[in-house]
Amino acid sequence: MAKKNQIEDGLAIARKNVEMLKVQMNDDIDVANEMAYSDAELQRLLKRLPVVMFQASQKVVLKFIDFKDAKRLVKKEMAIAMMNANARKDKDGLTAESDRKAWAQRQANVEKAEVAEIQAEAEYRMAEFHFQAYDNLYMAVKKMADMRMAENAAQERANR
Repeated sequence: MAKKNQIEDGLAIARKNVEMLKVQMNDDIDVANEMAYSDAELQRLLKRLPVVMFQASQKVVLKFIDFKDAKRLVKKEMAIAMMNANARKDKDGLTAESDRKAWAQRQANVEKAEVAEIQAEAEYRMAEFHFQAYDNLYMAVKKMADMRMAENAAQERANR
């Protein structure tokens, strides 16, 4: 029972991390109102966002490495558990391959590795989504800046 609670706790932590990112994204920059930013603020965002996007892309790569490592660990733990199951096949009556595989999948180290893989994949996917959100934000700010520049040029022509 304690093992099941540890697994559920691990998944709950992964869900909480996803929710925290969702809240963070909801509280980010407002691009719905183009007049919410001055020309200087738009320029500052245009200068800052590529750096932020680079950092976000680095995070995607690191999370991808973590995810691949977690997948590798699941395979390794499963292989170890299968070797143990094969060694115990006569002692525990695990004569069928499916019985040994089921026994191996129920081992705590395998379940823990599978939960770690789920968490790593969730973090990787969220890092991808975060990067995509920054990319979308950059495109929106760039369009707002272009529109603002066109408006300013039109205003200057009208003032002549």
